Amino acid sequence: MLISIISIWNHYIYRENHTLMSFLVVFDTLLSFSLFWYNIWSWGIACSGLTTIEFVGRNTGYKMNYYDFTFSRVRDNLFKVFGTKSYF
Repeated sequence: MLISIISIWNHYIYRENHTLMSFLVVFDTLLSFSLFWYNIWSWGIACSGLTTIEFVGRNTGYKMNYYDFTFSRVRDNLFKVFGTKSYF
């Protein structure tokens, strides 16, 4: 959406609704950065062999898992999180 808004930067609709379009540009930029960092964080914990619930439970001590099923290889950890059937 951000690319679409930037592509019509000089269009008359953009100039007529400048405040709304500027809000959308700022909102899309912030949302893109937020989703980018969430994606990086999710892949990081998946590569370490954890789900989000396991990660939060392990770091807060709320839900202790006494069995450690993480592996030393990233490939094995991704198989643990996503399943053993690989389409790639």
